[in-house]
Amino acid sequence: MSTQASLYDEVCRVLIAMLGEDGAARQADLSPSTPLQSLGMDSVRYINLLLSLEGIIGKELDEVAEYIDLSEIITVGDLVTLVERLRDLLWESDMSDSELEMQVLMPSEEDIANYQRNGYYVSKQILSDELIAAAREGSERLYRCEYDERFAWSDNPRVDPNFGVPFTDRSLTRADGYASFHSFGLRDLARLPIISAIAATLIGAREIRYWKDQLIYKPPARGTAENEGVIGFHQDKRYWATCKSDRMITAWIPLHDCSTQNGCLVMIRGSHRWRNNHALVTFDEKNMDFIKAKLINTEGDELVEVPLELKRGQVSFHDCYTIHGSYANLSDSPRRTLSVHLQDGENRYRNLNFLSKEKPVFQHSHDLICRKAANGFPDYSDPEIFPTLYSVAADND
Repeated sequence: MSTQASLYDEVCRVLIAMLGEDGAARQADLSPSTPLQSLGMDSVRYINLLLSLEGIIGKELDEVAEYIDLSEIITVGDLVTLVERLRDLLWESDMSDSELEMQVLMPSEEDIANYQRNGYYVSKQILSDELIAAAREGSERLYRCEYDERFAWSDNPRVDPNFGVPFTDRSLTRADGYASFHSFGLRDLARLPIISAIAATLIGAREIRYWKDQLIYKPPARGTAENEGVIGFHQDKRYWATCKSDRMITAWIPLHDCSTQNGCLVMIRGSHRWRNNHALVTFDEKNMDFIKAKLINTEGDELVEVPLELKRGQVSFHDCYTIHGSYANLSDSPRRTLSVHLQDGENRYRNLNFLSKEKPVFQHSHDLICRKAANGFPDYSDPEIFPTLYSVAADND
């Protein structure tokens, strides 16, 4: 598609040619703010002009007539905007209904800029009630250890200590890793194409692969002083030391409305720029005041907490360095969420073992279950453990 500047030039050439000598004489004076009426335009000339622009628009006039209101075309700039909009309609008409629906739900340029500035984004309502209901049912099956699919590592407590352990004491917080591997309902949610497409758009990636997920259960607090369910402010990337990429992203999916009352996710605005926070492996730390006062290095910026209150069907996304956590659930019902961590296609394993010859300095649970690359290191592109969820084909360049 032409840039706005070249499109303006194309439209002006057609306009000048239609006006003949009068147009040629006025060419140097034309600008986006030039009133078309000052060029002697009337309704007949407007129609002839639009007919002359069919080649640029790419459609015949009668196919797009419902989108044209002559009363809105006041200036040359208005005319260019109309042509651009009609060209976009041609592009959209080549898309399937599902592609069109997805396009409407994608973040805007302003949303992307805000994500880059703040470190988080809240989507429109992109999830159906049926999808969420199936995920909730799947979570309960998982808590009863009724796995829809099992793997060689599904009973290995080193991969996740909750494997094979029924969730019976619902007064406690619980986080189940690899939930989408063992529940089809949770898998359909975690691998929903719109989620990975939004993630790719926000970070500017051509490929998105699964990294990990956690099904998190936050029980109601038993009193206002209760800290059960508090998730300490932390940075996800501090748990992924063997990942080379700094563009990883998390999709946080509530299975119901989330508010400050039931312990919604809280972001610290702009904290993705604070890279000197290596102590923030504090997911399990309950004392938020201690974390904020003693552990977070704001690098001179103001620490601003932003609660993300989401409606059922919305999803929040945050940068792997954005500091986030959640306070206690003060409602009468448990808070249920699925955190889906995603890696961009350029992420690779970072070998840290040179720091110690006796034992691995850091080993992610993935390193126990994914295939090994030719160099013997974990392969973070193993399609069984890290399926590709979004990819832009090379021929789309």
